[in-house]
Amino acid sequence: MKTSPQDISRLLGRQDIWLGQQTCQQTGYTTGFETLDDALPDNGWPRHGVCELSCPVQGSQLLLLLTPLLKRIQGENDEPVIVVGAPWQLNPQYLLQHGLRPEGFCLVDVDVRKDRLWAMEQSLASGGCRLLLGWLDRLSLTEARRLQLAAEKGRCLAIISVIEATEGNPLPLRLGLTPGGDGGRLELTLLKRRGGKPQDKLLIDGISPLLVRYLPPQSSLQVVQGPWGSA
Repeated sequence: MKTSPQDISRLLGRQDIWLGQQTCQQTGYTTGFETLDDALPDNGWPRHGVCELSCPVQGSQLLLLLTPLLKRIQGENDEPVIVVGAPWQLNPQYLLQHGLRPEGFCLVDVDVRKDRLWAMEQSLASGGCRLLLGWLDRLSLTEARRLQLAAEKGRCLAIISVIEATEGNPLPLRLGLTPGGDGGRLELTLLKRRGGKPQDKLLIDGISPLLVRYLPPQSSLQVVQGPWGSA
């Protein structure tokens, strides 16, 4: 059975296939932080696929880390950024302060875990968004594979924040975020990355100090109410 160049190209484009250091030549979404861009195999966040970001305290530091990515996504696409199960509500004042469009976010507010996973999988596979942010307690191997396949199908990037990292997780990129932080600095751990070894204590400078001021308990963003039926 012959393999066509198109078949090989599709395989090489999959985020769950390790190509070694040559993947550093690919171009992803810049993280906005040179230190992190240099450490990631796509020279930034991948264009599609699932990234796991574990942090034992589900605070607002993730938003600080992802604000440059959100600006890039909104600058390139009109599709909404899907936010599923966030433990806090975004404030439009913070978004506007950082050049983001509040109307460009769609918040899916659901407490039941299986409904969160269903909403994530359907959104990723739909092709109707370029970025999904989701929150879970953890990701099982089966759940990670399902979300990865959905992200590949919809050509979407998903960043899933979990409290507990799962050993042996098949996702190609897994990061750990240390809670707290020193002033305008975040501390990351690269738990897994294609083409490179794990790396401890990657310090990210240049984090905006404004986030704490702009996370009150109310928001005017669009909220999609659940629950939903099974897929």
